[in-house]
Amino acid sequence: MPPVRSPRLLVLAVTAAAVLPVLVAPPAAAEETPTSGETVIGELVQGYADPAPDEIVGGAHEDDGTLLSWVQSDDGEVVRVPTEDVEDVETGSTVEVVLGNPVVDQAAQGGLEPALDVLSTEVLAAPAAITAPAAGAVNHQVTVVMLQPAGAARDTTTLTEVMAAVNGPVAAFWEQQTDGAVRLGTVAGLDWTTQSALTCSDPFALWKEAATRARWTEGPGRHLLVYVPTDSPGCGYGLGTIGNGPGSGGLAYVQEAGTAVIAHEFGHNLGLGHSSLLQCDGVVDSGPCQVTSYHDLYDVMGVSWEQVGSLNAVHAASLGVLPSSAAPTLVAGAAATEYTLAPVGARTGTRAVRLVDDDGYAFWLEYRTPTGQDSWLGTAAGAAARLQSGVLLRQETHVQGDTSWLLDGTPSPESGWDSDLAVALPPTSPVSFGAVPFTVTVLAATPSGARVRVSAGTRAPVHPIDAAYAQLGGSRVLGEPTSGLVCGYTGDGCRRSYVGGVIAWTPSTGAHDVRGAILERWRSLGAQTGMLGYPIGDDVAVP
Repeated sequence: MPPVRSPRLLVLAVTAAAVLPVLVAPPAAAEETPTSGETVIGELVQGYADPAPDEIVGGAHEDDGTLLSWVQSDDGEVVRVPTEDVEDVETGSTVEVVLGNPVVDQAAQGGLEPALDVLSTEVLAAPAAITAPAAGAVNHQVTVVMLQPAGAARDTTTLTEVMAAVNGPVAAFWEQQTDGAVRLGTVAGLDWTTQSALTCSDPFALWKEAATRARWTEGPGRHLLVYVPTDSPGCGYGLGTIGNGPGSGGLAYVQEAGTAVIAHEFGHNLGLGHSSLLQCDGVVDSGPCQVTSYHDLYDVMGVSWEQVGSLNAVHAASLGVLPSSAAPTLVAGAAATEYTLAPVGARTGTRAVRLVDDDGYAFWLEYRTPTGQDSWLGTAAGAAARLQSGVLLRQETHVQGDTSWLLDGTPSPESGWDSDLAVALPPTSPVSFGAVPFTVTVLAATPSGARVRVSAGTRAPVHPIDAAYAQLGGSRVLGEPTSGLVCGYTGDGCRRSYVGGVIAWTPSTGAHDVRGAILERWRSLGAQTGMLGYPIGDDVAVP
């Protein structure tokens, strides 16, 4: 289930008011924490805790970028739950969950409060529609709060520095990359005051205190950015909640007034997941593979290092800021076609090509050169990172918090993965990938453009289950497949399992998806061989 659809983020119990020169709010009353056995009704809120770049490059960061999940009730109670327990629930949905025992997961070991196991989940309402902020000089209003958690020593970073980062390079980046759809600017700032009694073990409590101090209220295009001192105990390098597109606001904290990390967390607020590196054993996208989280150094949603490259095609398209005229689509079975890709940084011409496979997977081609936002590729920084100019291949995905994978266009054997940072497609040599397969040949590449030929193979017969999966939205809705196509059941039926559910089919019933509590109940009654038999309709949300 995709994590990137949250039109509402957090209802904070604060009074709407202008930010005053001196804002010292009384401490909030202690709230009861939900416990095992309780039933909680609230909104599913999700976010990413991001590591520092030296942790990623140095290998000290063991987290795989997995999504963090909370249920937040209308009265302000927040309880963290294992993401896998709500993986088939859309972010921003109103849910009723029955809580179980504490779970000391990797996030808890890293300093967060333990999650509570979810014994059952019922979706009460789909995410509410969001209203985009009106166009204007600043349509994404940022309130900055300097907050010193318990146990943290205040560092030398100033409110002026953080606000300057937001108003300067961060705002310039997002305005350029969204063609003006996102215009960030600070509207209020609260400097260091008294030290908090809270820590990052409960980030929502920390955000709520910051919101109370600054009299901030949530809403479309409204962002609360909290700066916590470097090396604050239990705090990540950055943490941002997930929004629902260019109109969303959100919550974030950072430990550095750096362009990359602040832009990255605002990317989460806008609904983007991470961009990671997919490597497979001597081939592009099949067989033994590994995903290395954050290891896309070209993109702002990869590692937050000192360079900030252009927003990749997958993410620009998901935000609706990549015009279809600039990104033609080629489907499986189409005739071979040649395209001339303009550099992504030039922001003109054909900036990408989308390739849609028979099984619903979508791949993207884009061309990176030292142009515009990617000018640093031609500097010592790009050379030190061993990043190439050239045609890059990406895949849309919704796995482990990633929404984009950078694929290796010159794949190494598994033994060479760690040292292989060359990912651009090689000139003149055909590269094949996908189920069809697609074959891409880079015919010529100059600073102003790359000419590529794409052949889409012969369209294979599509099983009704695979057709239903694609029609539902593929991995965006059900996640990746977790089994092959299994047939031979009663009534000549077949089924395939996915991260977020099952699709079952017979010639007489057709193909239908089963998810969530309905799936659990169906399985408990014997699934297709039990008293209910095959599903005769798709599951639907009941208001």
